[in-house]
Amino acid sequence: SLPPVAKQWARRLNLDIAARDGFALVTDRVNDRLVWFLLTDGSELASQELDDPGSVTVDGNGRWWLLAKDGVYHCETGATPARAWPDLALDQPRAIAWDAAAGNFLVIEGGTEQVLRVSRDGKVVARYGRRGGRKAGPWNGDDFRGLHDVAADGQGGFVTVERGLGK
Repeated sequence: SLPPVAKQWARRLNLDIAARDGFALVTDRVNDRLVWFLLTDGSELASQELDDPGSVTVDGNGRWWLLAKDGVYHCETGATPARAWPDLALDQPRAIAWDAAAGNFLVIEGGTEQVLRVSRDGKVVARYGRRGGRKAGPWNGDDFRGLHDVAADGQGGFVTVERGLGK
């Protein structure tokens, strides 16, 4: 017998994904929705609406955390997202990642060109990079330019991806 054929979405550039414990959550910025899939067969488990969802991560307890138009949200699998950290004002947040080794989140602020380390309760515990980013040219190890994404390195540090901005 043939394996089941999973649904495929048209090519989109405004999607993000995170997965854990047999589930994947896809954020769809074009259609303002979140969709959970079962990884065993690709079937859709649940969906929720959310204005302008973007980057998504999942913490060590299986709770989903995501950036949206007006802040950071969190929810359980298939549940309606709730606003998290209402007192944390982020400047053009672009990406969020869970750092299991450090027990906190990494958030990229596009407006400041900085990476923030944020506790579970929404307190900024560290900022990395010079406010406003570095000038054009090679990376010097201390700041960023054109930050696009961030990932934990498994040892309490992180790696970033920068957009190509020319020389």
